[in-house]
Amino acid sequence: MGATTTEFKAKTLDGQKKTFLSLTMTNDDQLRIYTVLHAIPRGFVTSYGHVATLAQLPRGARQVRRLLSQLPEESTLPWHRVIRADGSIAFPQGSPSHQRQKK
Repeated sequence: MGATTTEFKAKTLDGQKKTFLSLTMTNDDQLRIYTVLHAIPRGFVTSYGHVATLAQLPRGARQVRRLLSQLPEESTLPWHRVIRADGSIAFPQGSPSHQRQKK
């Protein structure tokens, strides 16, 4: 299967459509994970396992974690809204990612 590029778009406050992320995906699993991630509302968190379940990847929590760890730094997908099943943050305490996810 070849790679495909998918653009995630949103409307700006003035009604213009803007691409906020363009990702090259090599399989449908990635697209489903990114789609679920994009749908997590501000103010909410979910677990890696729940993202996997919603993306139709039972027992795919590690796959979700690995994919999110490979997001480009400029990604605006809300990766910081995904936490461990026990509610803890998956990053080393004091790291920039830990601080962002803690907010």
